[in-house]
Amino acid sequence: MKPFTMQLRYNRYRIIAGTMEKIKVCVKSLRASRIKMFYDLVLQEEQGNRAVNISIGENEADNIAVYIDRLQTVRPLIYDVFCNTLQLFGLSLKEVMITDFYDGTYTASAVFSNGTQTQTVDIRPSDAVNLALRSNSPLYVSENVMQQTGFDYTAYYNENIGKQMQSDIENIDNLSIFGVNMLQDLLKDALDKEDYITASLLRDKINDLEQNGQQ
Repeated sequence: MKPFTMQLRYNRYRIIAGTMEKIKVCVKSLRASRIKMFYDLVLQEEQGNRAVNISIGENEADNIAVYIDRLQTVRPLIYDVFCNTLQLFGLSLKEVMITDFYDGTYTASAVFSNGTQTQTVDIRPSDAVNLALRSNSPLYVSENVMQQTGFDYTAYYNENIGKQMQSDIENIDNLSIFGVNMLQDLLKDALDKEDYITASLLRDKINDLEQNGQQ
């Protein structure tokens, strides 16, 4: 068998897996940014309230939304093609990690394996998240990044997002763009405020999404 190798393009950002403390995270929310054609992707640690906000492009955001909402596309998307190709050649994505924050830009790495060897390559954070979701691979943020750019998501939500999203709910047709996790947060907030009309709307949408196998 030939050695398992991959070309590295941005060597100064190369991160060797296992050399830094990493925090497992999940996609918490995806919302339109104040900057046109960009979206705010929030990754929150699974065992806490800390989160990081990464600005990503519209195309990459659409691909994440398609996966989260389990939408059926007419043609396969590039991330699906890539994951299928990995399987065809006996390769797997072991994990991805947001590794650093440099000059206003996040960097990331992906660890691939052929079963006996692993190789770490540089990758854009938006691509890393898309691939991790589709391959069911763990997604991490380095502790250094979390300390540098992280924030308390619960406090941020209460102060900046909650009221705006409550208002948005009254004006949109497809609540599924928020995903079940975010809708559950909104439901809790509505119940806490005794806003039962909004809570009823949210509960119906959550039930609908769960019955259709969406997360």
